[in-house]
Amino acid sequence: MLVNLAIIACSLVLLVYWFRYTCLLILNTKSATSTSPEFLYPRRVSVEMAFGTGTSSHTVDQLSELLARDYRLLTYLLRHTAALEVGGLTLEHRLLMLDFRLMQFWYSVARLLFPEQARRALKEMTEIVAYFGNAIGERTAQTERSLV
Repeated sequence: MLVNLAIIACSLVLLVYWFRYTCLLILNTKSATSTSPEFLYPRRVSVEMAFGTGTSSHTVDQLSELLARDYRLLTYLLRHTAALEVGGLTLEHRLLMLDFRLMQFWYSVARLLFPEQARRALKEMTEIVAYFGNAIGERTAQTERSLV
């Protein structure tokens, strides 16, 4: 019985490690590149400025709300452009969607106890939203090419 519990615990730890590693690998190595400037993500600069000294937690909380709003908009667009047959929701998109939700939860838990960890979560959320914005830009460019 004890061996079974140890195997289950090790398997869960390895699953979490694999998930985090995969999400970070997607964000770092295969970032979507946008071909249209309207999908550049300007809030990334605001988030990086919020990591400086003297930034109130109220400002960081506002950025978190703005990221959540942008995330909802971009995932809506990703889901509804999947019907255009220019690429549905890939496994990468689904993993990053789950990662965004987990980082959002971690941010809400850590913002009072571990401010540095909360800011890292917010930065990763920003990278995910920027990735989705660039993915929408790629789909738009691909659709425009197929219409011409």
